[in-house]
Amino acid sequence: MAGSGLIYSRKNAQLTPTAVNTGCGNVAETVDTLASITFPIVDFVTRRQICFTDLDRYHIPNNPDEDEYLIAIAEVIYGYFAWLDGAPGTGGLRDYIAATRIVDLGGGALTFPCLNLAYNQVVSNNGRPTVIMSSSRELRTYEQLCRDNGFAPPSVTGRPWPLPARL
Repeated sequence: MAGSGLIYSRKNAQLTPTAVNTGCGNVAETVDTLASITFPIVDFVTRRQICFTDLDRYHIPNNPDEDEYLIAIAEVIYGYFAWLDGAPGTGGLRDYIAATRIVDLGGGALTFPCLNLAYNQVVSNNGRPTVIMSSSRELRTYEQLCRDNGFAPPSVTGRPWPLPARL
């Protein structure tokens, strides 16, 4: 680290192939001299992925403004779903659903009978749910439950959620 940048040292590609040495002497070093390139520290602080090929080619792998925008979107979405899943009285989904229709495992393991119970709590849309919300931990548990019972978890391709701020 030097000042506000990171110096990354590397060797250049070998420019010319060398002839095969059939003698028993030492092999001559034919690699070009060491080269280095300096990247501003903001490149390393804000990038989402590390790919030195892209760094060498384009110098700035990700636009910092774009990164801040994507982080802000993630924060808004997390806040939106935290609000939806909030305690009763906060304006979330629990204020719109009767307490008798909420399936609470009480810390127990997820089972298919429990999923069946959740599915059958739906009364709208002719009794067919369009979405069952869960946390990412519960989703992983569900996927493992499917695998433990010998089948792959079903999946569908959905469209991204709209930004709540635009609704």
